[in-house]
Order: sequence, then structure tokens, then C-alpha cells
Amino acid sequence: MKKIAFLFLLYLSLIVYGYSASWRITGNPCMRSMAGMITNTFNNQIVLFGGENGRLPWGQCFNDLWTFDLTNETWKLIESIGPAPTPRYDFSLTYHALDNRMVLFGGGIGTGAYNDVWEFNLNSGSYGWTQLAPSGTPPSPRTSGAAVIDPVNNRLVIFGGCTSTGAVNETWSLNLNNLSWSQLSPTGTPPSPRYALSGVYDSVGHQMLVFGGINTSLFNETWALDLTPGSEHWEQLSPGGAIPAARCRHFWFFDESNRDMYIGFGYYNSITFFNDVYVLHLNGLTWNQIQPTGLSIAPRRGSCAAYNPITRKTYVFGGDYRDFNYVYYYFNDTYVLSLDSVVSIQETDDIYAPITMLIRPNPARASCQIRASISAPGKCDLRVVDAVGRIVKTFFHAHWVAGDNIINWDLTDDNDRRLPAGTYFILMEKDGNKSVKKSILIE
Repeated sequence: MKKIAFLFLLYLSLIVYGYSASWRITGNPCMRSMAGMITNTFNNQIVLFGGENGRLPWGQCFNDLWTFDLTNETWKLIESIGPAPTPRYDFSLTYHALDNRMVLFGGGIGTGAYNDVWEFNLNSGSYGWTQLAPSGTPPSPRTSGAAVIDPVNNRLVIFGGCTSTGAVNETWSLNLNNLSWSQLSPTGTPPSPRYALSGVYDSVGHQMLVFGGINTSLFNETWALDLTPGSEHWEQLSPGGAIPAARCRHFWFFDESNRDMYIGFGYYNSITFFNDVYVLHLNGLTWNQIQPTGLSIAPRRGSCAAYNPITRKTYVFGGDYRDFNYVYYYFNDTYVLSLDSVVSIQETDDIYAPITMLIRPNPARASCQIRASISAPGKCDLRVVDAVGRIVKTFFHAHWVAGDNIINWDLTDDNDRRLPAGTYFILMEKDGNKSVKKSILIE
């Protein structure tokens, strides 16, 4: 099966950016999901805090603190000085490089949520939590918002989240100079209310980028918030390429030197969990899917990630999965994604090939029509491959006529089962010529 998947990945047009990606595994803290993790480059470590495990008695939440040494890749439990935040999950955790500390906001426990703010001093010998007491009216308690540190203006910027009344699309600023809250009113049309989304800071564009999330539906939109004080402005971006399927509770990280935003894993609904990885190249505004070599990772949501820009390695920890019997499984594995190179699937028509394809509608919900055009009659191979290279559908047509050939596809696999929402590739080959087109399936 692995050989078949590999062979058919060769049918896909590959763009190689001069480096490859691969997975491997290290060793770990206890099983949990929706924890927070940051990279502390000053101390050459990763810091992990909190999370939850719904399979433990009373739905256990955590407030333990771990560091991961980036040299020898080992975890260590940290005994901090002073009081600590109460156990929680799905909070905002950001790293403030200017004075080597991390800032925590909000999060949840059970059916409740917080809007408190804590900072942790990461300087060696001074490890300790301090609860901050900002002035002004704070955001309402919430979970699952997106947050970044705006280092130019020394503030924490928060967007979205889930409150007691549901999803919101508010934008808030915590001034870290004078510790004061203010609600921002950016111009432009903001993203609709959502939570369980991702957010990164792009210093070149001095902007906050957000992706995905959920409300009454899921999203795979990308938005940019200009962080110029007093002139904050929302804009929806329109990237090309292999756009990820809509999702929430995915991991994310940002490669500052290359202006690349990565997202991965997450889930679409109660039975559709992902184990894929995508990268948005801001220079060119194009999405591409990464095909890491190495380990096969179980699909999951609620994983957290931290990126080491020196070695170009990303560390992804934990998460959870729900099976068809609605039983939850939690993970405590630590995966290392080495970005030595990125290989990305891209749709294409060979410009010299006398074959083309058109897919409508795309995205498709119930069915779609594949219009395959060939310049001369003959046998064609037509297959559907999922995002990790597995053949899920084969169309048998011994002989096609010259011109247009119409295939109506009901979005099922070879076993007549409806395929889950996501990104698929339709591959057509005739006489050594090939055409590859992306098809998005939605619920």
C-alpha cells in the first residue's frame, strides 16, 4: 500500500523549494490536549503549560509547566516560584522576546472561562508566575481566541474566542507598557465571529494573520490585521495554491525568516480529523501542502506547536482524537518536523500535453462533474487521490472519444462510501501525458 501511495504521488506535480520535511518522535509529559507551547530561543528551550484530558476523573485540567531542551530534546517538569494560574485549557499563550517572558490570557475549565492575565519570567533562576492587574475594562472571559505579541507597540493583541454567549469577533489590545486594556475598532470588514483559530505575527507586514476556526460552520479563510496604532485595518486575503480544508483546533507556527505560516492537524467534524500540514508563503501569497517523510501520525486535534528558527525544526505535542463510537483518545507524543525541505502538491496541466480537465462545481457538496478533454481518442486513466497520496477512487474507461468526456462523480470512494470533507486531487493520464486538478469536498 505504501508503494502504491508513493507511486501515485509521482503523478502529482511537485514544487520543491530546496528543502524537505520529515517527522520523528521524542519522549514526554502526560497525555493532554489544548495546551499552550512557546519557543524560548533565549534559553534554547520550549515551554509547555496546561491543557486537559477528558478521560481522566472529572475531566482533568492541568497547570503544570514543562521545558523541552532543544539541544538534547528532553522534557523537564519545572517547579516555579510563587502562585500559578489555576488549571485550564484552550488559553492564549504568547512569548515576549524583549524581556524573555511569556504572557497568558484566559482559557477554560469545564463549562467556565477566565479573563485573567499572567506572565512567567523565563530568565534562569527567576522562574515564576505573576498575575497582572491591568486597568480598563477587560475582555469578557473566553477560550480559544487568537493572540500575538505586537513588539513594535509592546502590546498583546487578541482576536475572537468563545464566551458564555458564543463566538465573538472582537479585537482587544493589552498595552504592556502601562498594563491597560482597550478594545480596538479596526476599519474594514472583520472576520465573522469564530474561535479555535490560529494567529501569528508577521513583522515584515506588521500584521496579525489568522486562519480557520469555527462558529456555526468551519472556516479556511486567511485574514490580515494591520497593526498600525490608530489605523488598524482588517483585510481578507485571497491566496492561491492548495488551500487547506476548513478546520479548527489545529496547530500553527510562523517561520519569520521566510515569511511562511504553517498550519496542521485539527478537525472538521466529529469524525473528520486531520494529520496534514500546509504552508502559506506570504511572499507570493500561495498555499502549498507539505508531504513529510518519516512517521505516519494518527489524525488529531488540539495539538500545540513551537518552532526553532535556528535548526528549522518544529515540535508538535499531544492532542486528542474521537473515534466512531465517540470515545476520546489523548496523546502525549512529541513529534519533530524537520523543515530541511518542503515538497508541495500543486495542480497542473502539462502545457505540452493534449489533455485537460475542468471540475465543476468546486468546492463540491453533493456531486461534481469532471470534464476531461483529449485531442485524440484512446485509453485514459482517471483516479482520485487524497491529500496523503492514497488512491480513493478509480474510474474505468477503456476508450474515450476525442474532445470532451463527461464523468459525473457522486463524491464516493471505490466502496461507494461518501468521502469526508477535505482536499483531493483528480489525476488523468493518457499516453504518458498527465493532468492534475484539485477538488475541494465540503459538508
